[in-house]
Amino acid sequence: MIVNLKGFERDALRAKRQLEYIDKKRVRLSKKAAWDVAKDKVKLLKKEMRQGAPGGATYPKLSNIGLFDVIQSGLKRKRGKPLNRLAKHVSAYMTPRQGGATIEAGFVKKGGRGSNVYINLAKLHQQGFKSQISEKRRRYFAVLGKTLPMRSKFRKFFFIRKATKYFEVPARPIIDPFWEAHSHTITHDVKARYRALMA
Repeated sequence: MIVNLKGFERDALRAKRQLEYIDKKRVRLSKKAAWDVAKDKVKLLKKEMRQGAPGGATYPKLSNIGLFDVIQSGLKRKRGKPLNRLAKHVSAYMTPRQGGATIEAGFVKKGGRGSNVYINLAKLHQQGFKSQISEKRRRYFAVLGKTLPMRSKFRKFFFIRKATKYFEVPARPIIDPFWEAHSHTITHDVKARYRALMA
């Protein structure tokens, strides 16, 4: 019996190429699945921050002074959500590595919008902090208070008493309560996304 080895070699080479293609596709789509889920979680975190309750943990209310933004003409009433504007600096970043990838999400510098300023600001707000009131700062707030109408019930809060030595900002945890509420769904979500992509 004569066996044509060239045919076997050709088939083996074709099978090898197919396996290599499938393996590359598996790695590529597993990264994509994880990245898609990370972006979804970032969107959810932003939404919950803007609602004032990441992971369902409601923030302490803003102070009467904290209810206002400083604008060119004086003061403007906020929408009343602590850290609302900080939400836009939440992002995700993926670092490819051999056989996979590392994904960071939250206040990350490499994610595009993050910066050291906002990363440090997020840390401060998550821990809470005290801010000393100097005489210069006391005068500054008094000037701002004068921009509010005389009939405003908030005007008086900007004229800070001599006995008040510091502002105290309560801790407003962001990442920890969100992670505790949503981390258990991540593996399931990545697997489901991967299966959908492979299909």
